[in-house]
Amino acid sequence: QMYKDAVKFANKGGISLYDFPLAYAIRKSFADGGDLRLVDQVVSQENKDFIDSNELLTFIDNHDMSRFPSINQDKKAMQLALATLLTSRGIPIIYYGTEQGLHDDTNGGEDPYDRPMMQSFDQSSENYKLIQKLTALRHSNLALSSGKQKTIFCSKDLYVFERRAGDQVAVVALSLSKGEAAVGNLVSTALGLPANQRVEDALNGDLSGIAFKSG
Repeated sequence: QMYKDAVKFANKGGISLYDFPLAYAIRKSFADGGDLRLVDQVVSQENKDFIDSNELLTFIDNHDMSRFPSINQDKKAMQLALATLLTSRGIPIIYYGTEQGLHDDTNGGEDPYDRPMMQSFDQSSENYKLIQKLTALRHSNLALSSGKQKTIFCSKDLYVFERRAGDQVAVVALSLSKGEAAVGNLVSTALGLPANQRVEDALNGDLSGIAFKSG
């Protein structure tokens, strides 16, 4: 009932809401034994329910929940969660210290340990540089900042989606496993690419992405 009330409030009141369903889905998807279908299910449902799901405020942690590293300390999982946040529809919020990997796991990282003081700030940290690149991509491609989101393919370990705004398009592939050979064919088909056209990885391999030729 609370979800239905939130949808009604947003649609009729024109006020943006914190997207807790997506936050919980991302956290569960990139925890141990995760399942990317959880993210797809939430995105698909909210796209139907909200007049403009791009107005939802998205996040992976905040001052009322344990920080992401407290549920999974694997740095790659944290970075994939950030990539999901910053390429998905909505208005992303980066909680202070996330760019530094800040966390305190006392009591599972729950309140008040989700709000530790910052002792330093490093612009060369991996999270900082990844966020910098992803936000630059959002600025350079209207599809990533305001485009509609459509699922191309989704399984437990692979989630491929498209964002489109006018003639601008971005395709995002997220994988919990290595060597997903099907990604190239999925992207090629979705974009209607001619054979042997090279597709570059916008992050230049930072998250193990690869360039490929369309089939």
